[in-house]
Amino acid sequence: MYPPLIILDTNVLFGATARDLLFQFAAHGLWRCGWSQDIQRELARLGVVLEGFSPLPGDFRNTPPIGLPDPNDEHVLHCALAHQAAMILTYNLKDFPPHLARGIRVLTPDAALVEILTKNSQNAMKAIKAHWGDCDERDDWASYVARLNRARLHGLSRVLASLSI
Repeated sequence: MYPPLIILDTNVLFGATARDLLFQFAAHGLWRCGWSQDIQRELARLGVVLEGFSPLPGDFRNTPPIGLPDPNDEHVLHCALAHQAAMILTYNLKDFPPHLARGIRVLTPDAALVEILTKNSQNAMKAIKAHWGDCDERDDWASYVARLNRARLHGLSRVLASLSI
């Protein structure tokens, strides 16, 4: 059985620290990451290139409207529905009201990471330690946790700050 698929919104893929940690969780089999071709194009316009990664198949630009508050986010939900994703990760929760999400959970990256850490602490900690080791600077644990906090991973940084590593 495959790990659950999570769809990453553009705002999640833009920041390197959170994005790389999400990818590290995927590398450790905790979930699979995906995004639409529209997100890939938007990232390219912003100068973000995800080497070695491709968007999920499907063109969701001309799909029937769902009625999301921001029509520019429709393709994200259509991609999630088409690929039977378990979650959408975004910093714009207000753009994906639960009553319109059609059963897809919509969380912030922080909430999803804390949830997985709680459910599968051993593998999640392996992913976190691998991410820590991949950081540009060889941060000590406290500096690494502060880096996560600056990356809007406040809940995760609180949990990790309580650990003695």
